[in-house]
Amino acid sequence: MIEKLNMRKIMAAKAPCKLLDGGGLLINKRAGGSTQFSFRYTLRGRSRELGLGGLGSMTLKRAREIATDYRLKLAEGIDPAVTRDKAALDPKEIRTVQDVCIETFETIRPTLQDAGAEKWFSQLKNHVIPKIGNRDIETITRQDIVAILQPLWGQQKDTPVKLCTRLQRCFEHASAHGLKVDLTAIENAKILLGPVVMTSKPHQSMPYKDIPNFYRDLTEDPSTTALALRFTILTALRSNAVRNARYEHINDSDRTITIPAIFMKARKGLNQEFTVPISSELGNVIELCRDRQARGYLFYGSKGVISDNTITAYLRRRELPATAHGFRTTLRTWLAENREIPDRRDVFETMLAHKVSGNKIERAYNKALFLEERRQYGQLWSDFVVSKV
Repeated sequence: MIEKLNMRKIMAAKAPCKLLDGGGLLINKRAGGSTQFSFRYTLRGRSRELGLGGLGSMTLKRAREIATDYRLKLAEGIDPAVTRDKAALDPKEIRTVQDVCIETFETIRPTLQDAGAEKWFSQLKNHVIPKIGNRDIETITRQDIVAILQPLWGQQKDTPVKLCTRLQRCFEHASAHGLKVDLTAIENAKILLGPVVMTSKPHQSMPYKDIPNFYRDLTEDPSTTALALRFTILTALRSNAVRNARYEHINDSDRTITIPAIFMKARKGLNQEFTVPISSELGNVIELCRDRQARGYLFYGSKGVISDNTITAYLRRRELPATAHGFRTTLRTWLAENREIPDRRDVFETMLAHKVSGNKIERAYNKALFLEERRQYGQLWSDFVVSKV
């Protein structure tokens, strides 16, 4: 079978490996990050493998064309290694929008966290590639960009703004490789569309007055998802931190759990670990999880670590107008409206792992300084949450 691969399969393959496209065409993904095309054949009892070029300068389509040409030569008894024209291996070829989007994504992937990487490419995959993915990027004009952005302009949160930024990055990548692209196309399209009206919609949250009754119901559900949801309500941590919580992160003597920086929201390299004081009820949840621990994770389901949408799906099945992220808003509102707690915005924001004022050193110091305040407020929140249990 020939042409077994596509760019998505090539991107998903874990290096180092060799992928077979069929008809002698190979794709070699090296440990260093490069991807090379080659053609393997046997003539007169001798096997050879000819390099065709790297993914950055050679498209899968062009590699297949060269492989087809080589097979025709072999059918005539001609050795491709002898007759090939070096100039033919680096022609002025058409570079599609899809090719450039994938190449740009692969270039910046190391700077993105895993979840962020998928989100970065998903907007291009959903809104750009289906419409102009097969077009030569040198032919794309501002009107093409307008056609892509217009359905999104003012209809979604900040999708069009982020999409413009990512498209501009792709065009700059193409220009850096010598392609004659219109670097003003995105900005001109934005001018034609006018100011984008942000229709930001906050995460749906549960009123804090409903939390005690809801939490009481959760205590009657022994499932891993219910325990993860209880953990989420008590800590107000984001989904990625909750899903990847491990027992090695817990300090029993200090009654804290420290989330590694890699699971905290921030640009790669700028995130910091985050310490959460363990309240009495949070300690109870952790102990319940110990009885079912697997591979060191607090929340490990039948198929592995619970997925990103597990908690949200749990809430939807119960027709509750709330999201997992929304419980962060619930806690923040409770802190602001609770008259028994001093109005300490710096402490409140630190409880949500939000950036506080000051430089990096000052922020790290503040996190340590606020630990006891956060322990006190976290226990008050815990007492409120279990007040109906």
